[in-house]
Amino acid sequence: MAIHIVTDSTCDLPQAALQQLGIHVIPSIVSVNGDEFRDTLDISRDAIYDKLGNLRNQISTSPAPANYSQRLFEQIPAKDQILCIVLSSSISKTSEHIALGAQAANRNVTIHDSQSITMGLGYQVLVAANVISKGGSIQDAIVAMEAISQRTFLYVLLDTLEFLRRGGRVSNLSASVGGLLQIKPILKLQWGKIDVLARQRTYKRAYNKFLDYSQFHGRLDRLTIFHADAEDRALDLKYSLSRIVDSDVNITAVSPSLGVHIGPKAVGVVGIMKN
Repeated sequence: MAIHIVTDSTCDLPQAALQQLGIHVIPSIVSVNGDEFRDTLDISRDAIYDKLGNLRNQISTSPAPANYSQRLFEQIPAKDQILCIVLSSSISKTSEHIALGAQAANRNVTIHDSQSITMGLGYQVLVAANVISKGGSIQDAIVAMEAISQRTFLYVLLDTLEFLRRGGRVSNLSASVGGLLQIKPILKLQWGKIDVLARQRTYKRAYNKFLDYSQFHGRLDRLTIFHADAEDRALDLKYSLSRIVDSDVNITAVSPSLGVHIGPKAVGVVGIMKN
């Protein structure tokens, strides 16, 4: 009896790694002026930033409809087990839609809320795949994911509050004040909750404060730098942070569905602290 791993497109794992590990991906939906696109499949990262640049475009995101996961589950042999590892339920209703898909497919599916996103989710998927490849059970994989989650931190430096405002994540008043003062907020995601750590009026000050937060945890086992159409800023971060990591620093461009919310020129880090 095999165990199949399913995740969503916000995990930001390379396509080659997903295919090699046999991991199924359920895409989020990006809507542009009423037209729907499957995240990373029907719309590219470059295309979404071009569209975000036009303020007249109405852009939003949503979880994949339940029939997406239903069709996927129905393709997996009924005797096999399914483990779905998804982005934080405080950010998206993806887990609810997958549960509905499992019910419609009449399949017993274990859904694990990573309480994270981008490579905070991706690292948990990789850990689960490693456990299962060695003969471990779904419960063994969950224990391993929870252990690495306790050692994970995620910070993001935004270039503007405008795109969070568009998505309804902050009030119009807060966003307008942020734009007026050119505030660059630094956010933290932990246990599925987003907190504002700092607000700076210039990018240079925000960048230096962001480095302080990123280096606060000492030497790290692993570090991924993610960005939204800001590879130059990501490379600067890699140069500054490489010395605190015991392995190569990875750089990844976030999925279009995440880029819609954090906006162009945003950068972030996902680090795994040492035991």
